[in-house]
Amino acid sequence: MAHAWAVYGPLRLVSARPVWARATSWICACAGLAALASPERAAAAPPDKPRATAGETARTASIRPPRLDGTYLGGTVAAAGSLVRVDGLNTDNPFVGNNIEIQVGQTVYRWLALGFSLSSSGGVAPEQTNRMFGLRVDLTAVPMPRRNLSVRAGFGFGAGAVRNEGISGRFGYGGASFHGAVRYTFFPWADKKRPRRGGGLGLAPELGWIGQTPTETGGPMSNTIVLGLATMFYFGH
Repeated sequence: MAHAWAVYGPLRLVSARPVWARATSWICACAGLAALASPERAAAAPPDKPRATAGETARTASIRPPRLDGTYLGGTVAAAGSLVRVDGLNTDNPFVGNNIEIQVGQTVYRWLALGFSLSSSGGVAPEQTNRMFGLRVDLTAVPMPRRNLSVRAGFGFGAGAVRNEGISGRFGYGGASFHGAVRYTFFPWADKKRPRRGGGLGLAPELGWIGQTPTETGGPMSNTIVLGLATMFYFGH
């Protein structure tokens, strides 16, 4: 018996040690999984963040800052077509050219802005050229501020002149000047660059009219239709 223990006993103990180690590892792993799956731990875990509802999304959109806001500065480049009448020269043909306008001003209310505009137009017709300019007080109404739709109107003074090939001198016109326009301003980068501040860089397609009215019946005058793109920057409040 002693001889058998001497031979087999140590082997039995040596072979049992790896089995006991593996069993201990399995017991510890099971205990850890049970702890993770326990109701107390599940209750202590933070709840999932609820998704925003349609109403919350609408309210977030409704508190976005206004874009047509603060002091503004910009300019417009447009195609222009003019009908001109002057004394002593036949100008039955329309003049086709361009119009450049610079604008500066300040939003007084969410729906109203006041400023100034300076415009210069040029056009050509068969054997004739036309140049005119105007300086006007600029009034901008914003009937739907969240839609960035604006209506412009202005008054001031202007002048112009027509030249004809083969005839020396200029045939001018001038006096009161008026303009009107409708534009819609896009702010493609404002939500990213200025999410909590009004204003921003805007691009605005515009359709407008510029008129140099006659000082008397049948006197010199001009009417110009412009279609172009305005680039405006609103500094915001």
